[in-house]
Amino acid sequence: MNCVALIPIKARRQCKSRLASVLDAYERQDLARWMLSRVLQVARASSRISQIIVISPERDDLEGVNVIQDTGTDLNGALQCGRDWCARSSQDPILVLAADLPFLTAVELDDFICASLKVGVGIATDRAGQGTNALLLGQPSTFKFHFGPDSRAGHEAEASRLGVRPIVRQTPGLAMDVDEPEDLNRIRRGVRIPFQCGNSTW
Repeated sequence: MNCVALIPIKARRQCKSRLASVLDAYERQDLARWMLSRVLQVARASSRISQIIVISPERDDLEGVNVIQDTGTDLNGALQCGRDWCARSSQDPILVLAADLPFLTAVELDDFICASLKVGVGIATDRAGQGTNALLLGQPSTFKFHFGPDSRAGHEAEASRLGVRPIVRQTPGLAMDVDEPEDLNRIRRGVRIPFQCGNSTW
């Protein structure tokens, strides 16, 4: 069984505001676009993803990808709209995937999807073990999203409410998101970013 990937992302100029002390607005916008392109590349290479849908208020550089308009609700509301849109055409499992995972690989993603499908719910945490960077839902129509502070606990509780014991994974590519200035140093050490950001060389 394959799944539909839902990848939510804000307007690029609004992304990564916590990096404002080290990157200007144009650099943050370029960084967000680059990370989204990497996540889309991995999703396309996955053998377990049948369809990719981006939830966003803009369509920049997203040719060939289905885009659902984010009308300004919070993340959980936007994902619910995405899930409802998917439900009108199929009842396939849904994978919610963060757009800022520069070290993610297709092998790692496929492994997470396969393991999660066996139990019905899978949660991939951030490095702190508290957030949710990927969420696999075998029965998406009845699951309530709890993205926000300590979302892992919220998603585990929701799975329990539905009688499911989820798998919880913390793997390098799924855990390494980019939110704080020190995260940029990890990217610079691990990945060569193929663009110039203002006066900075990545």
